Amino acid sequence: MTTSAISAYVLSEHAPDTNGKSHKDRIKEHLKRWHPDKFETRILPRVVEEEREKVKAGAWTVVRGLNDMLNRTYNEPLRPHDRPGASGPSPYAAESFEASARQAGAPAKMRDAAAQNEADDEHKEDETKNGEAESKMREAEVVMQEIKVQREEARRLEERGRLSLEEAERLAKSSETAAQKKEVEATRKEAEAKKREAEAFVRETKAQTQEAEALLRETVVERKEEEVTHREGEALRLEEKAQQTLGSARQVGASAKMREAVVQQTVQQMEAEVARREEDLKKREAEVQHREAEACRKDEEVSRREKQAHFEKVRQWFEAEAYTEMRKVSTYRGKGRGAET
Repeated sequence: MTTSAISAYVLSEHAPDTNGKSHKDRIKEHLKRWHPDKFETRILPRVVEEEREKVKAGAWTVVRGLNDMLNRTYNEPLRPHDRPGASGPSPYAAESFEASARQAGAPAKMRDAAAQNEADDEHKEDETKNGEAESKMREAEVVMQEIKVQREEARRLEERGRLSLEEAERLAKSSETAAQKKEVEATRKEAEAKKREAEAFVRETKAQTQEAEALLRETVVERKEEEVTHREGEALRLEEKAQQTLGSARQVGASAKMREAVVQQTVQQMEAEVARREEDLKKREAEVQHREAEACRKDEEVSRREKQAHFEKVRQWFEAEAYTEMRKVSTYRGKGRGAET
């Protein structure tokens, strides 16, 4: 038996008692039907002893297949970037991972609800069994009370027989006539008959007591077996719940790892973009510094030219002054020479 074969039978459109039910409802009904507690207490005892282990293993296979079917998500559409063959980072990756995490948590809630309903049904069944056991206990107590009353009656009859024997012996000792002896003999026989009747009643009472004690022990054993079966079912449910929780945790962990990978990739892309922008900024700063140095050089060249032009003007002014002074001196000298002549 495989999960696909079980699914083909349970989810078939020709399966009996479908009545327009959803796939999950039909799976839940089969889970209740094949539950280990009910199966091992109601159906497995009817199986031949040599084949019980095989039947039990097959029932467990069916339960595991139904649990696998219940954990699936039917008709889940794929986004374009989630289909096989899609390449490149998706802008909706984080959103899809969060949606998948929520979907992974949804079956867990449904399983918890199904487990709760199943636990309620089993609790009601356990209450019914406890009520039956208590009624059997009350019946056993009533039988014990009746046995006690019968024992008291037996003791009274035995006491009456003993008194009758004592009376017969007393009469036998005190009587002298044959009639009295016959009467004494009859009384003695009657007392012996009553004694035998009392002994038979006592034996019957002991047998009823033993039967009641056996019934009481059987009731206690049945109750203990029911408690053991209930504890085993509870342990099985806890184990299944732990496995489901572990599977959900693994799914959530995988989704978290995928989200972390996408976030890390996005952060790396952002860091690369920031590094590229910083590189461009450094290039621009170097270009601005180069332009500032060129401007400073041009300012120094202009200042140097202005100083040179100012120096040239001063030199020309001094030369003009010197030329004027020289002309004046030569004029004065010419005048002095003419006066001497």
